[in-house]
Amino acid sequence: MSLDISIMREGVYQQGSRGITHNCAKHAKALGVYDILWRPKDNRGTKVSEALPLINKAIVELNSNLDEYKQYDAENGWGCAESFLEFLRDVREYCEDAPDGWLEASI
Repeated sequence: MSLDISIMREGVYQQGSRGITHNCAKHAKALGVYDILWRPKDNRGTKVSEALPLINKAIVELNSNLDEYKQYDAENGWGCAESFLEFLRDVREYCEDAPDGWLEASI
């Protein structure tokens, strides 16, 4: 299973989406971005403008302490700190292209 992130803007989905394995949910929880990525609808949607600072903070933390977060890596190799960092960077770029949008998650 995977999580796919899209951005809704002016009632239309932005082109493309970005996905990551659910095995990275532990990384997301430890970094404080689980709810904004995996559960945006539970929070009545997540505005990109509100999510972006949290995503940026998670990127800095993960990049600075990558080895610490490897404890959450999946044993089967599907879902590691490095892939989650790449995912966060992609989501950040995607968000920066639509700062007035809303994050949408498809599980």
